[in-house]
Amino acid sequence: MSSGTALGGLIRAAGLPEGTTAAALLDRAGAGDDRARGVLTAWAFPLRRATDALVAALDCSRVTHYRKFIEWQQHLT
Repeated sequence: MSSGTALGGLIRAAGLPEGTTAAALLDRAGAGDDRARGVLTAWAFPLRRATDALVAALDCSRVTHYRKFIEWQQHLT
């Protein structure tokens, strides 16, 4: 499944209007819309896991530093 197809399915499953774009989801999530944030999280999660796996295969210490950075960012929001 392509990322566009996956995003469309997640948007439908969340009950958001057809044609909602990733940019619109980012705007809505930034304004505190939990449904939009959930869609973005579900959409990005598989790519993040794949990226973590690739980085871990090349340099394990980078995954640990990246995760600490993400945790730090989450405390800011």
